Amino acid sequence: MPSETTRTYNGWPTYETWLVYSWLTNDAATYGMVIATLSEVGTGHADEALKTLVEETAPLAEEVGLHHDLLTAAYGHVDWQALAKAFAEHDR
Repeated sequence: MPSETTRTYNGWPTYETWLVYSWLTNDAATYGMVIATLSEVGTGHADEALKTLVEETAPLAEEVGLHHDLLTAAYGHVDWQALAKAFAEHDR
């Protein structure tokens, strides 16, 4: 059985990373919002900008409770640097 550090999901470091990428590239409006956000910050802080974008657009962002806590915990499993790298490669 592979160790926790070597498991991947569809080529992504984690399931959560793949899931975020899938949703951010799912439709033109969302993808456009991502590209606009990344063009404002440049490559140096792209990972932080992506995380902030996802957190701020979460429907449970202002809620308190189990579902909000689970969602927030999942953010810790996202490899934001891998996402930033993927979007940088997409933009070339």
